[in-house]
Amino acid sequence: MQRLLAQAVWDTDGGRDDLRAYVLLHLGTEGAVLVIDETSFPKQGTHSAVVGLLYCGTTGQVENCQVGVFLSYVTSRGHALIDRELYLPLDWCEDAERRRVAHIPEAVRFQTKPELARQMIERSRRASVPFEWVVADTVYGGNFDLRNWLEAQEFHYVLAVPCHEPVAFHTLQGRRREEAALVEMFLPNQIEWYQFSMSEGPQGPRLFDWALGPMLYRWEDDGCHFLLIRRSLTDPLEKRYYFVFVPVGLTLGGIVAALGCRWHIEPEVFAKVRFVLDLQTKLVVYVPGLNKIHNRRSFHNSKYKSSLWAWDEDYGNETVLCLQLITNHQ
Repeated sequence: MQRLLAQAVWDTDGGRDDLRAYVLLHLGTEGAVLVIDETSFPKQGTHSAVVGLLYCGTTGQVENCQVGVFLSYVTSRGHALIDRELYLPLDWCEDAERRRVAHIPEAVRFQTKPELARQMIERSRRASVPFEWVVADTVYGGNFDLRNWLEAQEFHYVLAVPCHEPVAFHTLQGRRREEAALVEMFLPNQIEWYQFSMSEGPQGPRLFDWALGPMLYRWEDDGCHFLLIRRSLTDPLEKRYYFVFVPVGLTLGGIVAALGCRWHIEPEVFAKVRFVLDLQTKLVVYVPGLNKIHNRRSFHNSKYKSSLWAWDEDYGNETVLCLQLITNHQ
């Protein structure tokens, strides 16, 4: 591993593509779910690429860290990380000297996290990755442009949205637009609750109450757009909201099952990535990669070193396959 980190010269995008091909060989299926998620890596210094004061999901507060956006592939056979993008904050984009010192190419521009997610999904589409769903949290679900693009590609989704996200729907008095959290108030006789498990947890099934209501698309009920509401069994006031774009006739149980795939990622994937790379010791610092940071001739002189790290739950080892970029510069 140390020789790979310190001396090897190889194509990171090519490694990512090889990994994706390996994942599809063993896990590929038409019913797969693409999960968009991000994770953060707290840092003490200021010299690592794209480090800054950002919201750190690892600690739940704003602090000095790096943020990576990841694309996971989840099927009944297993799950794997198949793509990654480093989030480049706007202040880094505007600081030419800082970019130069960190070896961030001029061609790399600022992109929002939803834009990075779209870029990775588009790469998967071009690579003919089979999948049925895209799921993500509110950072991505609350982005109108990403939802619009997914619908234009006919990629079905279950995306979390903030409670204040506007929703258009039919009432007995006609069409109306309200915040997601207020829809129940206007449709008291149309919201019906059903109990489903969204996934298996350490203590057993993760059970919630669920309700699904039709949502207007361009002020019309097309039978494909819905508002999904999740309600806690122990605290009925604790609710989460999701926008759903599905084929006509799909059941509530199928939608909940697709959404449940997202909960493989943080506890089962990111936590094990951090453990295996032993971030606490600072022997190496884990950084999700920028694409094409360096050409092949200059890569071995860079602060950045690449690593292909993988294991497969169906073939005798652990749970995930993961292509990442590692730097030993802090």
